[in-house]
Amino acid sequence: MRGRKNFFHPPLEGGSKNSSVARDFSGRGKHTAVGDLPLPEILFSLLLKDNFDPPSRGGWARTFFISSAIVCIVLATSLPSFAAEDTAALIQRQSQEFSDASASGDTAALSRLLDDQVTFINEGGETATKKDIVGSAGPLPKGIENHLVQTDFHVQLYGTVAVTSFTDVQTELAHGQMFRAKYRSIEVWLKEGADWRMISSQTIALADDPPSVVLSDKELGDYVGTYSGGPDFMFKIARNGSGLTGTLGSNPTVAMKAEVRDVLFTPGQPRLRRIFQRDAQGKITGFVSRREGHDLVFKRVG
Repeated sequence: MRGRKNFFHPPLEGGSKNSSVARDFSGRGKHTAVGDLPLPEILFSLLLKDNFDPPSRGGWARTFFISSAIVCIVLATSLPSFAAEDTAALIQRQSQEFSDASASGDTAALSRLLDDQVTFINEGGETATKKDIVGSAGPLPKGIENHLVQTDFHVQLYGTVAVTSFTDVQTELAHGQMFRAKYRSIEVWLKEGADWRMISSQTIALADDPPSVVLSDKELGDYVGTYSGGPDFMFKIARNGSGLTGTLGSNPTVAMKAEVRDVLFTPGQPRLRRIFQRDAQGKITGFVSRREGHDLVFKRVG
């Protein structure tokens, strides 16, 4: 499964914002007009008139009838907006329940929340069926705790379909060590009878810059030079005070830091690493630019 598997999902902060994410088609805040008069004015005039009818003419009975009608009309015109808000809150709550169920291994809840034909893609690009998800559920090993805080939650309603997007912020405690990660998801829920079930989910892992190490002046100087990835495809590394910079062709110059010796990265580009190669004498001969496990080769030419 994806990054939400076996995560504890605590209550959301600022739960009152749920209502703001549902589109309101009810015309709330506007008068509903009949003829040339707004509805509130028509109802008020009718109520006022019948309030002064004498009992012999049945005025009180008509007043009660009209008052009841007013209540019904007001409720009828207000319910669509409240229903939209309630649905948004329901979807957000069920998204939390799905994470809670993954964390606790609650197969009954997972089965209840997932559609039988759900299309599920985790952060590793792997697909899973409902059977896979429910079958893999179970309690965490001893010494492991997972906590998930959902942020940036949005839901858009399209009748019986709801599309959500959010970021899961994970904190994992593994035998006294802490691991953090972020996952961005988009999910689709479908109303099936009276229930909403997840029919699609796709997640990507959000990469962070790695910790950097400090290299000596001599070590930094080893990387300075020009590297060729092909004709008119040059990468230049230069010193910049106590650090390094890199320039690819005519692109802007960027800072470079060392993750470990011979592995450099650019802050803000955590998917990319430049891994340097050395000959038998320890002299740098080039580097590979690696992203998602795939390399571009650059040879040192100056």
